[in-house]
Amino acid sequence: MTATLQLSQPPNTTAAIISLLAHYRMMPQLLREIIIDQAIAEVTCTPEEQAIACGQFYQQHQLVGEQERQAWLKRHGFTLKQLAESVIRELKIEKFKQATWESQLESYFLTRKGQWDKVIYSVIHVKDRNLAQELYFRLVEGEQSFAELAKEYSPGPEQVARQALTDPQRGYGKLKVQVDADALAHLINVANGDARALLNALELAVETTPPDRTGTIHIPLAVAEESIQRRALLYDKEGDAHFDTISAFIKSLREVILMPPSTGWPAWCTPGRPPLYLPPHADSGK
Repeated sequence: MTATLQLSQPPNTTAAIISLLAHYRMMPQLLREIIIDQAIAEVTCTPEEQAIACGQFYQQHQLVGEQERQAWLKRHGFTLKQLAESVIRELKIEKFKQATWESQLESYFLTRKGQWDKVIYSVIHVKDRNLAQELYFRLVEGEQSFAELAKEYSPGPEQVARQALTDPQRGYGKLKVQVDADALAHLINVANGDARALLNALELAVETTPPDRTGTIHIPLAVAEESIQRRALLYDKEGDAHFDTISAFIKSLREVILMPPSTGWPAWCTPGRPPLYLPPHADSGK
């Protein structure tokens, strides 16, 4: 049964609406948007630019067909015209920013470059010293690129992710999974060398993303960002997770703590696993 909230006396005057906006502290946001509209009023967009912007919005939100678009419009209370106006407004804002501040970006960046400089490096891990020297000379001589060598020899996070997506037996090789390059780079960066965290995020992204009409599971950056923030709740009675959880729980009982050692239970009980394994004296906390 769906609960419906009804307004007995909705505001019907300008003064009443303004009073409510001030009461709910929404007036600054309203004024901000009005100022933005005034600033971009003279910005124009060609029909081609508008069509490209709408197409990019549909692709970003996976609105590939008319049915998906109508469902999105209904869910957000938009008409197709309102959606187009919203997308074009964002396009105008971007064009206004470029026209107003693009010429200042280089000098602004150079004056603060020291604060933002970062070093990004990639490593190919191999156990054979002779092989490492061979790969080094291949790079120096230009026989192969670093990306080609990493794909062939490195067991690093890139290779782990690639194998998980292409292996038909232990991964998702039987499915049509398309992970955007920036999405995969974000997952690898946030995982920070933790292969289990990377695989958990990939699994969550693939399992929770429905395929499109062509059967392709598309993982854009937005999905990757959400997946790496949410930890999958894993339970495998035959795997390491079971014994890791038991070990952590028993250790918490041995230590002198003030809070009940309850952190070990959700991983067993939530997926439906009955608490058949109980450490000695777990009920008394000894």
